[in-house]
Amino acid sequence: MGAKISLSQFSVYLYMFKKLFFTLIMHLLGLFVFAQIIQDGIVFGGSGNQKTTKCFIDKIGNKYLVVEFGENFILDSAGRPITIEKSIRTTNNKLNNSLAIVKLDINEIYLYHIKIDCKGNNGSRLDIEFDSDNHAYVRYNFAQRDTIDLIGKQGELYKSIFATFNMISSNGSNMASLVLKLTSSGEFAWTNTIFHENSYNIFNNTWLTYNISINNSNEISFFYVVTKNNLGPLSDTIALINNLGQKSSHVVSSLYCLFKFDKFGNFISVKEPFKNSLNPTKINSFGSISHDEHISDGQNAYIITTFSLTDVDTFKATGISIPLNSGFYYFLIKLNAFDSIILAKPIAKNITNFIFMAKINLALNKYKTELSVDCVHNPSLYYFLLNQNFANNGIGRYLGRFSSDGNLISETLLASTVISFSGYNQFSNDLTVLGVNSGNDTKLNPFLPVNSLNNPIAFIAYLDSSNNVISAQPIISNNQQMSKNINFNFEMGSPLTDNNGRTFIPGWFSDSISLPCKKLIGDLDRDTADFGIIILYNDGFLLKTQAYNFKDTSACYQIVSPSGKYTWLSSGLYSDTLTNILGCDSIIRFRINITNNQINIDTSVKYTYTSPSKKYTWDSTGLYVDSLVNRFGCDSILFINLRVLNNKNKLDTFNCIPISYWSKNQIIRQ
Repeated sequence: MGAKISLSQFSVYLYMFKKLFFTLIMHLLGLFVFAQIIQDGIVFGGSGNQKTTKCFIDKIGNKYLVVEFGENFILDSAGRPITIEKSIRTTNNKLNNSLAIVKLDINEIYLYHIKIDCKGNNGSRLDIEFDSDNHAYVRYNFAQRDTIDLIGKQGELYKSIFATFNMISSNGSNMASLVLKLTSSGEFAWTNTIFHENSYNIFNNTWLTYNISINNSNEISFFYVVTKNNLGPLSDTIALINNLGQKSSHVVSSLYCLFKFDKFGNFISVKEPFKNSLNPTKINSFGSISHDEHISDGQNAYIITTFSLTDVDTFKATGISIPLNSGFYYFLIKLNAFDSIILAKPIAKNITNFIFMAKINLALNKYKTELSVDCVHNPSLYYFLLNQNFANNGIGRYLGRFSSDGNLISETLLASTVISFSGYNQFSNDLTVLGVNSGNDTKLNPFLPVNSLNNPIAFIAYLDSSNNVISAQPIISNNQQMSKNINFNFEMGSPLTDNNGRTFIPGWFSDSISLPCKKLIGDLDRDTADFGIIILYNDGFLLKTQAYNFKDTSACYQIVSPSGKYTWLSSGLYSDTLTNILGCDSIIRFRINITNNQINIDTSVKYTYTSPSKKYTWDSTGLYVDSLVNRFGCDSILFINLRVLNNKNKLDTFNCIPISYWSKNQIIRQ
């Protein structure tokens, strides 16, 4: 007979529970005890009131920093100071009248910069995408009444861009779109300018629509807002001026038109995917329709669309019919390669009477074909339409994940949090979240300092596929309470990470930040503008995290971390922290494979069962344990739930006369 643990299952399950509980505790300790994520950074010098609003990363890891400024500013490139001069038309009431796109290499060494001078107040409304040859395509929106100058990397004027039109809008809100190609060496290749030729609208949201996308054929496309006229049907004439100064006009009659160009800047088409999808007379007359995001996976395009209805209507597309009540909606839209709507799903609906021009960020994980969205307004203001059970009464920010078919994967609430940006780490597939927290979120609290006064704490966090916070780091100023005067923009470049998994965080501050081995110090000078107004100048920064690299290692039962702080008993991703000779933390990440696995076997036999190792033979029902040596040379523990169907029973008896078997078919005489 064999090594039977017990006829009761309790002892086996108790053993398994204790082991799993200990593993869980060690796993949680490995997660919540985490060193600083951010290890380095750059600060721009001088008193130029710089704001680093975005950082775009090309296909090989070069960075394109978008910096707004109003005075000369200096950046230090490996001990070599580089001065970028202000626009000659900068005034005190437009201290950020210039915009520079600064290119740094993979080691953050300065390569060159170009400038957009005489910009208005929409410098952050800029997007950059890269084609298969790593050339950059830039889209920038500016007021049609303005003229902007493109300054090349040698400081020469490449071109002055202005939009001409027949009629000035009543509030001057019309926006033109500039699209240009910048070669990888920093040369202007071509420009296209799109604007409204007949500007009679009362409101226009073009400033919200600035994204540009590139498909696998290197075709460049972007949405442009059609003028909204509350006096009659929607119609507008959109003008295009190409690189040769040639003008073409395009009449469109729906809310958004989609322009497409080839990589040489040649016009391909203008389409209206949303034409007849809604009744124009039921759209709110104040033009509360916008495309918050527009990204491409190379074949399909994904869009976050918001609109407000004054009456019941039905959203229509080929094979799609979605009845809607009046109100303000967020939609996830998917376009195919022919720019036709193949998916439309309402994500949320505003439950208040006030129309919010809310921004929703959309990020794409191309490796998992997964989308994430985050909303900048409190979830308590919305019904979440894909999961009616989601608690929307919290104060914070909503974060949801969807498949490429629009199916909800998961959603969560980050309480007392403002999300500045969320995007996937393309190396680890974790979701990177930047924002500000006031101290009441259970996911973030273990990583942030005690915040009894509810002061804002800027942070960076990594979330796994279940929206658990893997690690997070506060970004705290030295002279101010918590994170006062540390700013992130609500629109940042995507992805935020390079091919090694390093995250780059642009922003601006008027203070200083201490990192483990470095202190980032801003220029704390003050200047006086007109009428005696004291202005606190900002300095732009770029924070950089460590590379997200893993070391692969295996063991039979457990691994003790290099620092000796942790013991890892199960396979997974773990982190340890070591202190180098300079007293600075280094994070080591491990991909652990525990090869001593457990196998559960449920089986039934008629009489007896021989264990897989051939060591034991069992003839009664019960729970048993056996072990085998696997291909790694480690034990595989087998938990066997055995049921014996035809048991043998032993009967001791004595009688003076012959007796019969219990079946009474045979007499026993001796």
